[in-house]
Amino acid sequence: MKRTVWTLALLASLTSFGAPALAQNAPTFAWSAKAGVPGGDMVSDIAVDRFGNSFITGRLLTQPGRMDKAFLTKVHANGTIAWTQVFGGEVDSSEGIAVTVDVAGDAYVLGNASPDFPFTGGDIFAGIEPRSFMARFDRDGTMISARAIGLPGLQYYGRDLAVNDQNQIIVVANVADVTNPSARRDWVQVDLLDESAGRTTLARLEGSLTDAAASVAVHSSGRIYVTGSTMSGNFPLTANALDSAIGVNGFDAFVTVLEGSTIVYSTFAGGTGSDVGQHIAVDQAENVYLLAHATSTDFPGSPAGPPTYARNAWVLKLDASRAIVYSARIPGPIVPGQLAVDSTGRVYVTGYADNSQYPVTPDAFSTTFIDGSVNPVIARLDASGTAVDWSTFLTFPGDQVTTAALWPAVAVDAAGGVYIGQSAFNSAFFNGSPDDEPIFTGEDVWDQDYRRNSLVAKFATEAPPVVNTPIGGSITFNDASSSVTFAGVTDAGETTITPVDPAALNLAMPGGFQLSASVQAIDITTTASVLAPIRVCFDATALTDDDFGRAEVLHGVGASWVVEPTTRDLATRTICASVSSLSPFAVGIRSVTHRVEALFDQTKSHKAGSTIPVKIRLVNASGANVSSPDLALTVRQIVKVSTQASSQVTDAGTANADSAFRYSDGAYIFNLSTKGLTVGTYELQFTAGSDPAVLRVAFSVR
Repeated sequence: MKRTVWTLALLASLTSFGAPALAQNAPTFAWSAKAGVPGGDMVSDIAVDRFGNSFITGRLLTQPGRMDKAFLTKVHANGTIAWTQVFGGEVDSSEGIAVTVDVAGDAYVLGNASPDFPFTGGDIFAGIEPRSFMARFDRDGTMISARAIGLPGLQYYGRDLAVNDQNQIIVVANVADVTNPSARRDWVQVDLLDESAGRTTLARLEGSLTDAAASVAVHSSGRIYVTGSTMSGNFPLTANALDSAIGVNGFDAFVTVLEGSTIVYSTFAGGTGSDVGQHIAVDQAENVYLLAHATSTDFPGSPAGPPTYARNAWVLKLDASRAIVYSARIPGPIVPGQLAVDSTGRVYVTGYADNSQYPVTPDAFSTTFIDGSVNPVIARLDASGTAVDWSTFLTFPGDQVTTAALWPAVAVDAAGGVYIGQSAFNSAFFNGSPDDEPIFTGEDVWDQDYRRNSLVAKFATEAPPVVNTPIGGSITFNDASSSVTFAGVTDAGETTITPVDPAALNLAMPGGFQLSASVQAIDITTTASVLAPIRVCFDATALTDDDFGRAEVLHGVGASWVVEPTTRDLATRTICASVSSLSPFAVGIRSVTHRVEALFDQTKSHKAGSTIPVKIRLVNASGANVSSPDLALTVRQIVKVSTQASSQVTDAGTANADSAFRYSDGAYIFNLSTKGLTVGTYELQFTAGSDPAVLRVAFSVR
């Protein structure tokens, strides 16, 4: 009998699965998109960016007799195809295995490479075939780089990847030394890929027998979570391991946590049978969710006496202290594939079933079981881990019979959307109703031969309401880079500020403007009853001084961006506008009309109370002098920007009696009084003619 050590089994004795519960808000079909290109497609993974765009990768065969290629398809948030990129070599097959996406919307694909893959750098060794690649694509589908990943003389197979907050890529791989067949060694390797620093090996997880990687996740703290399976009793574990004894009948799953190259936690997770770590996720509170393909009846934390099949899916949740929160079995025979966790703690598990005993809930999207075929499924485990509250087949009567073991890939977004990437064996797949199946337009040329398509489908869920906007006056809601303030709130509700991709909105730009690439565009919504005016502010610290002076708040109204009257606070580097309605907002930068050229010595400071002869001229973008007696310069304000002063200078002149420059001999002069100003550096801010752009010239007071 295997010895198992428990730190806490909070719900183990309570977790019981009889008839699956009916979901309170079952996911509803939103849309589906046929992806890939003409030919036979196989989907391996899916990712979703913060704008709701989804990405799938896998392999495809464009023509009979050709080699498989890797592909990446991006699908817009509304379900329309953005682009598909196909890449690989000709002498052997290539495939995409895993995909992730960073905050900017760039996608990273990990996969197996043909020897003639179009690498742009990385671990390329003479006479050695790199077995893996990592390709980066920008949001428009342009391949930025294609890095070879390998080790001299060794077999290297990348299995999964994740991106951290520094846009560094974490890769987990299976590495094998096959130079001596009688003493073959293999291990799990965790590598960090950096665009500038190259590849760094963080950890080599190795015992004396077979060790295999499966999945990796990264927390915002930078900690790395890895799972897979091992037969090694001497696999590296920590003293506080939840389970420190290897199973006696095959593999055990493992969970290993890294801080950089240091193992801070590592444990087995298995019973006396064969249990394989399939997928891993971590939420913001650092709860860990392990999906295991288990045959053990004594899987860690398992409830007593549930029915078991030869193939079972277990979800093990550990809290931040690595204690068991729950251990839950998905009912029925299922080969698990992936899991994803939404913002409420509900876990979505995909897999496939080849047994009609797999149970679905009464609110299932599809109840069709195809005898003699693998049947893709998805189930949702409630946040407490005590019930499967939604479960459905992802098949239809028109599907082709197949024995290919294909489980769907799954991802979730912050708004509760659930995205499925899948290989379909039906030319008329998802459309929202199994009884009314339209044919996809532009049917694949080779579908009649392969009966295999790639698709992305979205199911929508209603997130639980959050009251973050209470009744009161002058109520402000902030996120990391922007805020909205209501003059009053008469009925409490939820306000959300969501980052948006302004290019995807297709709004017409006003003349003489371009969208800022440094300030994130947002969409603001609220369920509260609010009073105008509504003040929208952006953190503009990322803007240059020149752009800050020309920045304006843009408001999405109808089919266009509208310029709103904008105020700028140099001290806090914020720009704000007051509006009467909510919709998308962005920051636009007005085109350069005038630039300032100082004609006085700005390196010298002036005595407080004296008068400074501020002499400047205006030039255009080409540097030509455009100063004119017909173009009036009007002073707006003086802003202190530093407490430091320059070296001294002798003062002269009489202060202007008004707030306007005077024109003289191709330049402008403003006799500036420094009375009342303390020591420091200041900006004299002014405008030119009717141009609202704020111009600046610096001076110093000692």
